[in-house]
Amino acid sequence: IYLTSCYPAEALCRNLVRRVRWNKAAGRIQVADDFEFDEPGVLETFLICEAPIEQRGRDVFIQDGSLSLRISPGEGAIYAGNEICAYRGKRGEERSINRLKILRSSPGRSGSVAFSISLQDGKDESMAESRQRAPQITVSEAP
Repeated sequence: IYLTSCYPAEALCRNLVRRVRWNKAAGRIQVADDFEFDEPGVLETFLICEAPIEQRGRDVFIQDGSLSLRISPGEGAIYAGNEICAYRGKRGEERSINRLKILRSSPGRSGSVAFSISLQDGKDESMAESRQRAPQITVSEAP
């Protein structure tokens, strides 16, 4: 996805392309923002959610009932915190969202900020891992 035109010239963003890859077998979506700046800088990317979040090590978990999404920063990227932002809902009620910031760990003129998103079950394993461990049931017809 070509994103360069989303930024004004003052941003000094020469090129910004988002790549999204769905790895169905692993149950994971991989996102990478490849960038080129006119001057060294740090690219920040944000994920927005209403559900509660919890940081565990390098990863962040977005919890919804018995399932959660695991957000894992890629190589050279870090989770840099969460900002809670207030807004008014459709009926004028006060609501809030979490704004998760992921950024490149060091400034540069070019590079990539990547992260992956995977669905987890209540045991902190990916749904793909959970399916692999599930018992196999064989049905045979009675004689």
